[in-house]
Amino acid sequence: MQLLGFLFNPLVLILLLASAISGILGDVTNAAIIGSIVAVSVAINFFQDYRSQRAAEQLRRLVQSPASVLRDGKWLELPMAEVVPGDVIRLSAGDLVPADSRLLEERDLSINQAALTGESFPANKQAGDLPDDSSVPIDEATNATFMGTSVVSGSAICLVVHTGVTTELGHIGQRLRGRPAETEFERGTRRYGVLITRTVIFLVIFVFLVNALARRDPLESFLFAVALAVGLTPEFLPMIISVTLAQGALRMARKKVIVKHLPSIENFGSMDILCTDKTGTITAGEIHVASSLDWQGNRSDVPLRLAYLNSACETGIKSALDQAIVEHPPADAVPATKLDELPFDFLRRRLSVVVEDGGGTPLLVTKGAPESVLPVCTRLSTTQGEAPLDSAARETVQATFSRLSAEGYRLLAVGFRRIEKRPAYAPEDEAELVFAGFVSFMDPPQEDVAETLQTLHQDGVTVKILTGDNDLVTHHVCDYLVKPRRWNTSFIQLFMVVLGPISSIYDFLTFFVLLKVLQSSEVLFHTGWFVESLATQTLVIFVIRTTGNPFRSRPSRSLLAGVLVTVAVGLLLPYSPWAATLGFAAPPLGFYVFLTLVVAAYLVQVQLIKPWFYRHASL
Repeated sequence: MQLLGFLFNPLVLILLLASAISGILGDVTNAAIIGSIVAVSVAINFFQDYRSQRAAEQLRRLVQSPASVLRDGKWLELPMAEVVPGDVIRLSAGDLVPADSRLLEERDLSINQAALTGESFPANKQAGDLPDDSSVPIDEATNATFMGTSVVSGSAICLVVHTGVTTELGHIGQRLRGRPAETEFERGTRRYGVLITRTVIFLVIFVFLVNALARRDPLESFLFAVALAVGLTPEFLPMIISVTLAQGALRMARKKVIVKHLPSIENFGSMDILCTDKTGTITAGEIHVASSLDWQGNRSDVPLRLAYLNSACETGIKSALDQAIVEHPPADAVPATKLDELPFDFLRRRLSVVVEDGGGTPLLVTKGAPESVLPVCTRLSTTQGEAPLDSAARETVQATFSRLSAEGYRLLAVGFRRIEKRPAYAPEDEAELVFAGFVSFMDPPQEDVAETLQTLHQDGVTVKILTGDNDLVTHHVCDYLVKPRRWNTSFIQLFMVVLGPISSIYDFLTFFVLLKVLQSSEVLFHTGWFVESLATQTLVIFVIRTTGNPFRSRPSRSLLAGVLVTVAVGLLLPYSPWAATLGFAAPPLGFYVFLTLVVAAYLVQVQLIKPWFYRHASL
């Protein structure tokens, strides 16, 4: 099926039809050449796709994680494919979940479900029944784990319910198995193929009717129209596209990138917007504590000391900020005994712990996003003690937050209060807190990120940063950039209409000189037209490859060498041992004088018309 997909390309279909007609009419050589070109083009596409799929499969095997399964009373490490419904599996931090399963036991279990829900923050899981037995969305199924997700923290024992295609991930895979969406490059080549097809059909019918009205022999008129169709068809284009894309795939492979679908290379190259994460991509992902500051932005040890108590006692989801705090303990850290924890959630956007720190009554310490901690604070911690957090003080805190964020710091706000001892605490206890200040963090940009962003800018790619940080921090790290040109079939059609007739004018001039001036035979006419067409249509590449002066925009060495070698081969073929086989004869010296003048005049005329064309063409 994959091989058939490559054959149903409009350009390939045109070439197969031209090859078939040439064969039927007895032109076996031409039919064989066109058929060989199609075969090579399709083979390159098929081979590259096959090789890429094999490489991707090998990578999947390398990164495949085994599952810990209870069999006959023993825990065994088995491939995920051998897990079946009814198995009991064991999960721990870092494991990939091998199947959809129900929790039997768990301890502080947090699961990253981004592959299914798109939510990057882990979900807390608990064994037990849901309040309602009816089906619930994945993100609300707190007593289940799903294939394709991963364990962030904690451990669990689970009963496997679904495996393979019956899992939630399997259902998604089934829906994605349809024909992939057409890439922009495929759409462009299809439209170009349709354009060529329409042009060929129109010209064939037109030429045939003109010859019929002139009372020419119908068979000769038909053969001439078919020859015209074959001549107009870009036989080498599919192979050139395949070779070029395959070369791109090889270059990307050297950069450790696997290209599974060749047309995706051009699609990737026509990208005009790149959405990227900030932490670990734009930045180094090496977060460290920068400072501990009070409500006015002055240095203070209190916020970091309290944040350390919170992070050290936290047993739920630990973020990179928690890790940085734990690795940066304050000099005056005091031992504490944890009494309770109020885990982070997306409604509160804060986390609290209750500890005994030797201060008499328990201490509740809350840390989180400043916009979530500040509203539950009513007082300030100052060098003179506590003070009311009135509107003026809140404005100062907000100004401090904005200033530090604009300098590129990520901030955690910290609040606290003494609270009576009791068996359990609730989120409602996060009230009337004392605002201690901020702990600031710095995640420096990658060393080469400036160069990378500049390269993207030069290539016309707008970079968008997707991040959970506030816009001030993000703006400090990177700005937005601009856009490239894309495949435009309407532009190509206009290009053909405006510049195409110029080539035809010089073809007709060549016909006149060959037939009327040089009195050429059929073989010599064939040779002269071939040499003139090859020279003009290859050398014009140097003119049309740039919108400006071709002498100022130098071609690559490979392009220069390729074109010159092609022209040289075309000039030498009439003198080669294969000349008779190809139907060529050596032209007289006068033809080469004419050829030089024709090529020079054609290139100059295209260069003169080109600026007018680009001024009036809509790019």
